[in-house]
Amino acid sequence: MIIISIFQIVRINPETNPTTILSNASTLSPMLFLLFSHIYEIILFIKLYKLLMSFLYNQNKMAFKTCTKILSENFDGDISEFLVSCPYTDIMTGGFIGAMITLGIFVILLFVLAFYIYTSLAWYTIGKKLKYKNSWLAWIPIARWAMILQLGRFHWAWIFLILIPIFGWIALFVILIISKWHIYEKRKYPGWFSLSLIIPQIGVILELIVIGFVAWKDIKRKFF
Repeated sequence: MIIISIFQIVRINPETNPTTILSNASTLSPMLFLLFSHIYEIILFIKLYKLLMSFLYNQNKMAFKTCTKILSENFDGDISEFLVSCPYTDIMTGGFIGAMITLGIFVILLFVLAFYIYTSLAWYTIGKKLKYKNSWLAWIPIARWAMILQLGRFHWAWIFLILIPIFGWIALFVILIISKWHIYEKRKYPGWFSLSLIIPQIGVILELIVIGFVAWKDIKRKFF
């Protein structure tokens, strides 16, 4: 049923703009669901972060009260006995590990945010330079792929291949690479630059470099 629906949509005029279909809620509901799922993931991450910080705070607060109580009862033992009796050492160890995990998650989140801003800005610039009317779609996850498809001479509705597990994802990935091939050629860069993403280990880095050049480095004649 999904495949049939995709081909029915694709038969629409290829020049039809995604924003024209925004009024049709039934057509866009899958895309909106995917968009809101990304927002939900961010909200869930923030809640988990707050929960972790609250847990660490309460644990340290309880340990501090316990150690203070031991000292207030005229503790006569040496420092080693105090450390054994006071749970603060264990809490500090756990708190340190928790803090490192939290810091790691925060750093990863910063990298993800920087990646999102860079790629969105790059594709927004590419869209502007290719006179795409709705370049702002570059800032919306999933919708950006629809924009790339249109710029690459495909119908934007092929984005619904994302709803078909495995085979649909592979097909969409191939179509996006072909689309980028056409886009890079429009910007007078070699189309095969779009294949950089499939290079193991360094593919993502090469892709970021390529879209940076395509977006902000204008050349008057073909690269070679």
